Amino acid sequence: MAEQRHCAVCGKRVRMDGHHLTGRGPDGGYLDDDLVADLCHDHHELVGDDHRQQHIYDPVQSLNVLERLEYRLRRVATFLARVARGTGVGWCTRLAGSLVRWATELRVVIIALDLGCPGWRTII
Repeated sequence: MAEQRHCAVCGKRVRMDGHHLTGRGPDGGYLDDDLVADLCHDHHELVGDDHRQQHIYDPVQSLNVLERLEYRLRRVATFLARVARGTGVGWCTRLAGSLVRWATELRVVIIALDLGCPGWRTII
């Protein structure tokens, strides 16, 4: 008998492939192929809407490791925030907030590097 999978947000049985939390890279492949969560169709669409609203829906275009990391942090945060809204699990809300804060700190570092050491992108 096949394993039954359930939506991480509402618990409804799911039949489709899981949601790749960190999205795709510039080559179109998944950044973290094994980081997948099961979502029902409705919640998969809602997470996609969340990503579009935050401009993190399309594949990350940068080959830079720091920008890919920021993108991953923001996507996982968005997913966890959706899970928290659906389940009321408080730690998901707190973790999502921390991930956003870390991504923002990373963005500040990227901007500082661009201003202070413009050639850094050819190194990393």
